[in-house]
Amino acid sequence: MRITYYRQNAFKLESAGRRILIDPGRSLSSFRSLIPKKEWEGTNLILVTHRDPDHFAFVPTIAFRCGCEVVCGAGLRPLMQKKRVENLHLLLVGQRIVVQKVEILGVPAVHGPARKRDSDEKRENPKGSIGFSLSIEGKKVVNLGDTVFVEEWKDIRADVLMLPIGGFFTMNRKDAAKAARLIKPKMVIPTHFHWKIGPYVHPARVKKFADEISSQGIECAILKRGGSIEV
Repeated sequence: MRITYYRQNAFKLESAGRRILIDPGRSLSSFRSLIPKKEWEGTNLILVTHRDPDHFAFVPTIAFRCGCEVVCGAGLRPLMQKKRVENLHLLLVGQRIVVQKVEILGVPAVHGPARKRDSDEKRENPKGSIGFSLSIEGKKVVNLGDTVFVEEWKDIRADVLMLPIGGFFTMNRKDAAKAARLIKPKMVIPTHFHWKIGPYVHPARVKKFADEISSQGIECAILKRGGSIEV
């Protein structure tokens, strides 16, 4: 399986002739697609973790052009209907479905605030957030989207964990390391770091994060935009 990263939480997974896109949103500075248009062709499946434009913006366009299937949390039903997205599968936390021969489990995710000190406010889910655990080629690939730390992850295991570390709207570096210790993946791919738009900055020290989890025996793959790794 080949995994390619395009910043934020945008990924392309290629496996056994399948092409899976995760969160094909837009750049908040250039408004262009995070995943280049040339990479859209042949997409079989799109996974959407929540409704923010840097995660959702190009989902309707790609779904229409490719005729592919789309999986998202049930909270996104109104948005998907408004955008006339077809071939839609709505997923609940704890629910398992099989789409394009990929088993998909809904995983808890809670979109965070811009500031950590606001994180103790009542948790709601206005973004329709959900994470995904994918079973592909005998491996578990977990993508958590934009989320704060969630204790319910204690029952999740992963070979590859796509983990936000930026600290604005997501876990910070320390909470991400805590999540890695809880889930015990073989490999972590950090997401949502070193990104800036307006007043919001993701100041994560990604190298320090990598050193922290490497000391726990967990491999950390830091991918630049368009960087790939075989797993």
